[in-house]
Amino acid sequence: MKKILPLILFALITLTGCSQRPAASGKIEVVTLGDKPVMRAGEIGGWSAQTFTEGKIEIYDSWAVVIEPNGQKHVAPLDRFGIIRFK
Repeated sequence: MKKILPLILFALITLTGCSQRPAASGKIEVVTLGDKPVMRAGEIGGWSAQTFTEGKIEIYDSWAVVIEPNGQKHVAPLDRFGIIRFK
């Protein structure tokens, strides 16, 4: 699934005509990436997240890519990010 998701996102970007350049990018100060969209007020359930304190982030129109120092990439829709702080 991890290898298929970037291909799906690439296809969506290509088909919808979205820019392939990030709207913003930089060095991560702190980023939290959840296992599902961030919960809204009144929603019941849990939300667990992975926290990144180093690496790079590229933010596109509706999704973002977290690139760890070892090169591993995490691609997710923006609604799965709780905190995005970068330089």
